[in-house]
Amino acid sequence: NFAAEVNDDGSVSLSWTDTPEWPFHSYVVDRVIKEDRYAGVHPVTTQPIPADGGPYTLLDTDLEPGQTWEYTLKAIRGDGITHPYGPIEVTIPDPHGVAVQLHQPYPNPATSAVTLEYQLPAGTTSASITVYDLSGRRISTEALDPTPGRHSLTLSTDSYPPGVYLANLDTNTASATRRFVISR
Repeated sequence: NFAAEVNDDGSVSLSWTDTPEWPFHSYVVDRVIKEDRYAGVHPVTTQPIPADGGPYTLLDTDLEPGQTWEYTLKAIRGDGITHPYGPIEVTIPDPHGVAVQLHQPYPNPATSAVTLEYQLPAGTTSASITVYDLSGRRISTEALDPTPGRHSLTLSTDSYPPGVYLANLDTNTASATRRFVISR
């Protein structure tokens, strides 16, 4: 059994126990940002943790507030076969409240439509998403409902030529930009 708990200081305590029916040799723990899988896997352990009967605990620090992480435990047998456990998901609270966030557009690359998920904090009075091509030319602008919380917007990209685009979420308090690709 593999578990995670967020601590008051924003660190994450991970714990697990051995499975008696499997002769595991070592363990590795990885994490990814749930909203941005393209950012890559972040190893929590730099070296495998030797299996010694457990129980096991591991403290993960240096985590960005406001992010949701997915942790995966990989149990490695003596013959090298790996058994993954998880993922388990934890959100690190932002001590300043929810921030303006624009998550990774998907699908990426896109063909006929792209979905943009975003988060607006309390106090947002205006919000819009503008799409630019790489030359800086404005392609489209969508006015958004400034209601706080998590939202999504799906844009038709049928009229966009293939290429790289920037989606810019702009509010009265902050802005955020993400890149996406249109391919046909």
